[in-house]
Amino acid sequence: SLDTNIYQTTIEKDGDGEDDSTVYYGDCTGDGTNVLGNSLYGVSTADPELRRMEGDKVEWWLDSDGTLTFKGQGCIANYSGSTAPWNANVRVPYPVKNIVIEEGIRFIGNYAFKDLQEIESVKYPEKSLLGIGWNAFDNTSIHEFNVPDSVKFIDVAAFKDCKNLLSVKYDTPEDEAKEKRTLKLPSSLIFLGSSAFINDIYSQCSISFNIKSC
Repeated sequence: SLDTNIYQTTIEKDGDGEDDSTVYYGDCTGDGTNVLGNSLYGVSTADPELRRMEGDKVEWWLDSDGTLTFKGQGCIANYSGSTAPWNANVRVPYPVKNIVIEEGIRFIGNYAFKDLQEIESVKYPEKSLLGIGWNAFDNTSIHEFNVPDSVKFIDVAAFKDCKNLLSVKYDTPEDEAKEKRTLKLPSSLIFLGSSAFINDIYSQCSISFNIKSC
């Protein structure tokens, strides 16, 4: 049975006037300020940009094609392990294949997508996204690092064990011959958590970024 905070409805997909696809959805509004709180990293728990603000509301929608969409304004909630409500291993019958995070979402919570092994694409908002939480993409099948330049915070182990990451930049042909890879992080980044890319292809890269705390 579904959790009480997970809902389902049917929608028409083929234009025949009949409801023919079940969609699962729910509220996942959270607060990002308790994530980046380790004073060793110099990041304040009271960062106003990550607070839950009046009027914030984030909803998730998962359709039968495996497209998981986040819409609204605010922060995606924090979870632990593989317990997010859209995790097919736990609560819903569809595996997540495509993630669409719409403009207005400021933060991706802890463990939001951990262990999702059928992800084919992730679309981020270009302007609103500020942070990515602990282990958010840990052990997922994502194959491209395309985080937008708006992101200021990438927390501990955010992309840990992402062994399918393939979009690696070589600065010169000589670097390519030596497999000297460079990961270009967002120019806006001010915090990179420890082990953010451990045990994936980027763990052996030189990392180029302008950063204030690490």
